[in-house]
Amino acid sequence: MTDFYILFYFRFIKANRYNDEQFWKNSIDTPQHNAWAGYSFEMLCLNHIRQLKTALGIAGVQTLTSSWRSTNAECEAQIDLIIDRKDQTINLCEMKYSTDEYVISKSYEAELRNKKSSFIAETKKAVYLTMVTTYGVKRNLYSDKVQSEVALEDLFPMMNTTSRCPQNHPRRPSGHFSVRSPDGGRI
Repeated sequence: MTDFYILFYFRFIKANRYNDEQFWKNSIDTPQHNAWAGYSFEMLCLNHIRQLKTALGIAGVQTLTSSWRSTNAECEAQIDLIIDRKDQTINLCEMKYSTDEYVISKSYEAELRNKKSSFIAETKKAVYLTMVTTYGVKRNLYSDKVQSEVALEDLFPMMNTTSRCPQNHPRRPSGHFSVRSPDGGRI
């Protein structure tokens, strides 16, 4: 079952065996809460493929969507969402929940490179690495591997999210996404 409230109920309400009235508040920033938030964010994205395609500028392109796991047991690569486009391009989408801009670390950048190279080796197709995050990707030394990004607000373009952004997070214009060419330059 993929009902968001049912998942919340079983994870936090039914799991409250202490009858703690502050259970939800006390669960914030715990591994249990973070795992639930990440899984829920991924499910939310998967339930908004049409909006994700619109944000990427490929709404009119015929696509097939799926997840992917490498058949090579040594590399253990897994990709959250693949958008296989009729224009012979594939968006490899990684979904990451964060309470601020998502920071790509050196180790995660290596993981992304492994996922992308494993996928290309097994499928022989051209790919764009796409990050789908709550507040976008923070620009740093390792973020240049990402060719496009979509933020949570891009999935709900009719909503005014200005007041919902963290105070220290600059609001991005609605519908903004960053697209880079395969050689790293902005398109």
